[in-house]
Amino acid sequence: MDKDNLISLDSLSANGLTSEGGRSLAKALKDNKMLRIFWLVQNELSDDVAPDMAELIRSNTGLSHLWLINNQLAVGGIRQLSEALSHNTSIKEISLKGNCLSEEEEKLFEAEGRLRFH
Repeated sequence: MDKDNLISLDSLSANGLTSEGGRSLAKALKDNKMLRIFWLVQNELSDDVAPDMAELIRSNTGLSHLWLINNQLAVGGIRQLSEALSHNTSIKEISLKGNCLSEEEEKLFEAEGRLRFH
């Protein structure tokens, strides 16, 4: 796989990917300007992955959609992702349904902009 020409990465869902693996992926893909869609659905990603995912969000200006549905992200990690969005106008949506937030917390984050919980 040529990571510099990768446009969509969706084969990593439901693979038991841990935060360590997620951090490695984020670091490897942060400079890939071709990547548009990144699916990391139904894995074991926790707040430990957030700093590297936030750096991916800040630096990858080609990325338009990031799906982190059904992982183990909590308020601290999602806050880091939300803050990184202010540095990237290409991302249309980060989907975070099924993580470790209350309904009230989801509504607060969703009101801020491009984060989705449904």
